[in-house]
Amino acid sequence: MLDDIQKAGVCSFKIEGRTKSEYYAAMCTRSYRKAIDDMASGKVFDPQNLKDLLALSNRSYTTGFYTRNPREFGENFTDGRSKELTHKAVGTLVSYDKSRGLLSFECKNKIEVGNEIQIISPDKVETVQLSELRNEKDLRVEVGHGGLGRFSFPFDHDPGEFAIIRRPIYEVELSNYL
Repeated sequence: MLDDIQKAGVCSFKIEGRTKSEYYAAMCTRSYRKAIDDMASGKVFDPQNLKDLLALSNRSYTTGFYTRNPREFGENFTDGRSKELTHKAVGTLVSYDKSRGLLSFECKNKIEVGNEIQIISPDKVETVQLSELRNEKDLRVEVGHGGLGRFSFPFDHDPGEFAIIRRPIYEVELSNYL
């Protein structure tokens, strides 16, 4: 479908949603950018781009009015939650202290020592086990929560500007969505 959209002369996309987070915007932009770049270079569609979109909070994706009759199908007002939601945003990169090997981030949601986390940059996804977490006073803590400021953890390199951090949603959390 991206080929058809390009042939039609579309030169930009809009990310819909009044209450979408920077995590949502970053992951959508990353997925679309990769898919468009792959298409432009003649690569086969990478299904991981779609999986990344499906992992976000959404009411399902459709072709909208592009391939469907709006009178017949309209918009999706029935699905209020994501069926494929697999990850939760943890935070956004603030800085990287090369001398100490610490990545500092603004915490958005709960994170705990021992969590598997992913550091996502425009180019790659790196999965690590969180072995240590420090608060703004540089004290070791076991848990960080959104709204409590910045936290940091050891990381061996600067993931680059615009990196975001996410973690899997655990079974106990999924039960809240059901």
